[in-house]
Amino acid sequence: MKDIITIFVSIMIFICISCSNSDEPENTDTNAPCTYQSTQVCADIVIAYNPLNENVDEPYQNPDLALGHPKGKGEQQGSTDVVCLGDLINGEIQSEGGNIILSFSKYHIINGSGIDFKVFENTFTNYDGKYIEVARVSVSDDNVNYYEFPVSYNENYPINDIRRYESGFCGVNPVYANSENCEIAPSDANSGGDAFDIDVIIKLYNLPVDFKPKYVKITDAGSKYEDVGNDLKYLQRGVDIDAVCIMNYEEN
Repeated sequence: MKDIITIFVSIMIFICISCSNSDEPENTDTNAPCTYQSTQVCADIVIAYNPLNENVDEPYQNPDLALGHPKGKGEQQGSTDVVCLGDLINGEIQSEGGNIILSFSKYHIINGSGIDFKVFENTFTNYDGKYIEVARVSVSDDNVNYYEFPVSYNENYPINDIRRYESGFCGVNPVYANSENCEIAPSDANSGGDAFDIDVIIKLYNLPVDFKPKYVKITDAGSKYEDVGNDLKYLQRGVDIDAVCIMNYEEN
């Protein structure tokens, strides 16, 4: 978790500076009045939540925090409106961390033009570089067979360097979309988060061209892909999920 570090960074900053679809889906985040919500689809169902360990404060074990629109805080502060999945400590057997499966009650993802969906985590930059905890992402149309996005990982860079996580991970980029101030919509090019294209999955697994997933599974990368969350000094470890939103979608 990044809540303690986020508070520290916020204090330091204070001291230093004193949809591609024409349909209009129903609002899936009733807690925020942004006008863009009528055209933005974000996950509104938790199918499963399997945190890895007990090193997560109770407020961040609520999977409902991953529903609705993102509440990103930008480059230098991570959102606390997140659910933590849990991670492994360096030196433990190479394995994955915790996971969560999210879905959409009235829509599914389609392979449209460009980005099809985004995962919003709470990465931010502190005095020592980026605080990055990453996860693997997979999708399914039946909640049985899941297809995982491939990743590229470069150990020549340190764990707090974005270049280490070359492609395929979520949890790499800060989030600027925030339904509390309504300035940036999830589908906006400047919304931040990590983008995924269903076309990659269709080609990699030789799936039908009309493959339309409805479920998104996010699994902490664990100790197999070392990140900041694997460091023992952080008692609350694991990727922190804020939201999953669709750019290209169709109604069920």
